[in-house]
Amino acid sequence: MQLPGGGPVLKIRGFADFNLDFGSDANSLIFPLPPPVHNTFEIGEFDLFLSSRLSKQVSFLSEVVIGADQTNYWGLDIERMEITYKPSHYLEISGDRYHTPIGYYNTAFHHGTWFQTATGRPFMYFFEDSGGILPVHSVGVTATGLVPYR
Repeated sequence: MQLPGGGPVLKIRGFADFNLDFGSDANSLIFPLPPPVHNTFEIGEFDLFLSSRLSKQVSFLSEVVIGADQTNYWGLDIERMEITYKPSHYLEISGDRYHTPIGYYNTAFHHGTWFQTATGRPFMYFFEDSGGILPVHSVGVTATGLVPYR
């Protein structure tokens, strides 16, 4: 989507999932366990990505998830909201709410359950607002970049 008068481009992407679950594994993203035993079709989360390169050095990313709980109440959750300043390949600073880098599983399969090999998230990686024991989201400032090797 091009803003009027030129300027940055807003990219909108998203995905959702539709599942068939059996028994106590039904809706495995909801905590506390065990969920009610039933066989069910379910609509999973709807995940919406908004991103924009505001300038050559500044970019923005937002991830908003719409999902249902056990009572079928739908809610909105802001998973990530990041503004990043990258003056070179050697330095990138972001102020954000982000996915905590506490293991490969949390960053690679955070909401993309289609790509994960397990049938559900491991207990230790349940989201903190669903009873998880680890802080899988954090708020703050991050700094990353390449380390020169010559």
